[in-house]
Amino acid sequence: MVKETSTLAYKLQVGKYSEAVERLEDILKECGIEGKEIKDLKWSTDSGIIGDYKIIFKSFKNMVDGYLDKSKEAEHWAKYFLDAPDNLKSMTEVKNINGDIIKLKIYLENGHDEEMNQKESELLNKPKAYLDYLKESVQNMEQVIGVIEGYKESIKNKAREEKNKIYDDVLITCIEKIRKIKEGKFISLGIDKSNYPSEKTYGETNKFIDELMTELNREGNKYFEANTKCTKFDFFKFMIEADGDIDWDEKVNEKRELESLKFIKTKVEVL
Repeated sequence: MVKETSTLAYKLQVGKYSEAVERLEDILKECGIEGKEIKDLKWSTDSGIIGDYKIIFKSFKNMVDGYLDKSKEAEHWAKYFLDAPDNLKSMTEVKNINGDIIKLKIYLENGHDEEMNQKESELLNKPKAYLDYLKESVQNMEQVIGVIEGYKESIKNKAREEKNKIYDDVLITCIEKIRKIKEGKFISLGIDKSNYPSEKTYGETNKFIDELMTELNREGNKYFEANTKCTKFDFFKFMIEADGDIDWDEKVNEKRELESLKFIKTKVEVL
């Protein structure tokens, strides 16, 4: 839609033939038709209205596919920190991802139609402007998927970081050493800190690891109760954490304690 003096008919009427040719070429280009000779005229595959249509179609398809393929995972991580301490559940990524997921879902279900209906009267007689608006609208919403994906990865990494903070690394090392003493070889506990939490929420992850640490602590105490009556498992953990940097003479007051500590010291040196 152009003003009257820019139309092809006007330029032909007033004899502006070179401008008429330029206007005709513009019309063909906007329609997506290539070629200047009649026998060579053909629809373009990626320009004009055809090009705009392909861009809109591709963007909308990517948006739908992205939502269908990734929505469940995104929704899982969007809810992961909701039962966590305030500093975690109030993170910008957590708040924003939930809002963007809702925005995208509404747009795909009925928001697109509502948005176009609101613009219908304004753009009814401006088909090119309407097409441009439609293309921009769909592309903007397509970008929301990329933003959601970025938030999701940030939340996943934060969840892994917080999960690893819950582990008692000294306790894990102690149990691995005790099991090596018992079995004569190193036996890993199978704790992989590179993995993301598999539980639904932070609270579930915290509970699972707390229970695991409690069980490992019980295993350590049981071993020391059975093998040395004087020294406690807590002291062994203290010694492991100190990495052997202990004044043994200062810690020993009785002969029995000395013998027990020597037993532990020997085991640590061997390990």
